[in-house]
Amino acid sequence: MDLVGRALMRGWRRIAFIGASKHAGKTTALNFVIRQAQTVGQSVAARGRSSAMPQQRAAVARAALTEAGTGADTPAATTLTVGLCSIGLDGERLDTVLGVPKPDIVAPAGALVASAEEALAQSDALLEWLEVLPIGSPLGDVAIVRVLEPGRVMLAGVRQRAHVRLALDRLTAHGAELCLVDGAFDRAAAAIPGLVDAAVLAVSPVLGRTPALVAEAVAPIVARFALPALAGEAAGAQAAEGGAVQTGGLAAVGTPGPGHQAWEAAARTALAGARAQGEIGVWCPTGETHTYPAQAAMHRPLSALPGWPTEARVVYVPGAVTDRLLEGLRGHPAPLYLVADHPAHLFATTRAVAAWYAAGHALCVWTRLPLLAIAANPHHILGWDLPRAALIEALQAVAGDVPVIDACTEEA
Repeated sequence: MDLVGRALMRGWRRIAFIGASKHAGKTTALNFVIRQAQTVGQSVAARGRSSAMPQQRAAVARAALTEAGTGADTPAATTLTVGLCSIGLDGERLDTVLGVPKPDIVAPAGALVASAEEALAQSDALLEWLEVLPIGSPLGDVAIVRVLEPGRVMLAGVRQRAHVRLALDRLTAHGAELCLVDGAFDRAAAAIPGLVDAAVLAVSPVLGRTPALVAEAVAPIVARFALPALAGEAAGAQAAEGGAVQTGGLAAVGTPGPGHQAWEAAARTALAGARAQGEIGVWCPTGETHTYPAQAAMHRPLSALPGWPTEARVVYVPGAVTDRLLEGLRGHPAPLYLVADHPAHLFATTRAVAAWYAAGHALCVWTRLPLLAIAANPHHILGWDLPRAALIEALQAVAGDVPVIDACTEEA
């Protein structure tokens, strides 16, 4: 599966790697894309000559890079330059909990890396120092380096989303054409629209003892990323992705459709101000809007807030959507559309979401974040494996048109 070509053709230049659980195989998936990006770049440089890479992949990469005005047509370009960083710590030799070996992050020559000084000192790649960023950490300031000779690198020091944004901007300024963001901290911290363009979801047998159980656990996560956006970008984004994605039941009831577009658009326009202020916004079919501080949801059910309108139709929540929040609104007397800011803000359990839909309500997001792929890792960190083909098949059944890859064995 040509993930790099798929990303480039869609204009996705910043990819987050997130895990469905701990020990999900994010680093394995990251290394797969790094290897594939290197192969694509070499074929771009070798255009006109015979290549071991399929012609279709070379054409896709060449067209995407040329259209974007990158250095792909520059004679000196020999690889697709990847930029690497992590929000958290990645690339360490041993798991900090179990003490078992972890896969290395192997950076090719030409790659750009954002990491803390002490972490870079533990890397065995030959590095060229380019820039020190105004990002401090317990492991020293974060620096941008270029890999001169390939080797293992440790990614650390970037601990906040604002720091990720700065690191990505500087990696791009130094020539990175595809930036890859690992996400050790809470496994999904970097999966934010506007910060990255798409995400790779890593999955392993930690979620279940059989392929069916793993797929069952993954389905609600995939469904979060398949939720429609409230009007605006929703139709176009879904059309660009080719339509159907299995929702695992998450969006099966009350999903906004074409008949809702007019009032959805009105609600989105009316609630844009609340979102810009980081407030909870409520829209009524009469055109009336109400706002509440974001922290109001922490102390009592939203429906118990002073002046809560019984005619509310759409509620935008800037923070986490939890079981408690859904349960506090479930008794609303009319169908309610709850809008999370983006898929990673949806923390409610499958049980709570099912009860929400059973009550006649619906879920949306303000901004979608597409999945580039699901990276299946059949290997459990404790040493046993699930059957690879069966795991891929089970995951593809819940993934819809999101490709599922075996990052452990698939050729880059």
